[in-house]
Amino acid sequence: MKILIVDDNLELMGMLEFVLVHNGHTVITASDGNKASWVYWDSPGIELTITDKDMPSKNGLELIKTIRAIRKTAM
Repeated sequence: MKILIVDDNLELMGMLEFVLVHNGHTVITASDGNKASWVYWDSPGIELTITDKDMPSKNGLELIKTIRAIRKTAM
């Protein structure tokens, strides 16, 4: 499964990435919501997004709205 992890806590994000990769998943990371929006746009096939709710620039809820808009555009 291709997973996008978004968190401004790099240590937590790294631990989660390690566990998921160790279990056979492809993981892409972004340290804030704005970067994650671009990553999602440029990386087709992401099946799951795990995001922090509170982040600088664009929070997790705003990111989910952006992802939904991107998915509608891609259809």
